Amino acid sequence: MKKLLFVAIAFIIIVGGVLAFSGQEIILNYCGVRNFFNEVEKGNFEKAFKFVDYYDAGDDVKPETSYEEAKEIWLSRMTKLKQDHIYLQEYKDLTVYVDDGYPKGEVTLFISDHGRIEEQKCSIHFSKLTDKWKIEDLYFTDSNHVFEKAISGNVKIE
Repeated sequence: MKKLLFVAIAFIIIVGGVLAFSGQEIILNYCGVRNFFNEVEKGNFEKAFKFVDYYDAGDDVKPETSYEEAKEIWLSRMTKLKQDHIYLQEYKDLTVYVDDGYPKGEVTLFISDHGRIEEQKCSIHFSKLTDKWKIEDLYFTDSNHVFEKAISGNVKIE
C-alpha cells in the first residue's frame, strides 16, 4: 500500500511540475508576443526586434547573419513600410498555446494600408535558435500581404 501511495504521489508531483513548467512557458511567450505587438504598434521597431528570432537559411538552422546586420535589415523593412503608410494599427484576440511541445499562437491584426484598415487573422510561429523562444514568423490566413513578409524573421526577404 505504501509503494502504491508513493508512486501516486510521485506521479502527481511529476505531472504537476510538467504542467507548471509549460504554463510558465505559455505565460512568458504570451508576454513576449504582447510586448512585440505593442512595440510594433507604437513604431518602436528597435524594441520590437528583441522579440524576433531571425533566420537566413532555414528556420531551424543557426543564422550566419550577425545580430546587428539582421536587426538593421529588419528595422529597414519595417521603417519603409511605415513610410509607405502600411503599419499595424492594433491587434486583438491574442492567444498562445503549446502544440506537441512547441509554442504557437494566433492573433487578429488590423493593418492600415494607405488609410484602409485590413483585418488579418494569422498564426504565430516561434523558434528557439538562441536562448529562449522568440517570434520567427507570422502567417496570414487569407493573403500574402507585404506586411507579412516585412515582419518575418527571415532576413533574406527583400
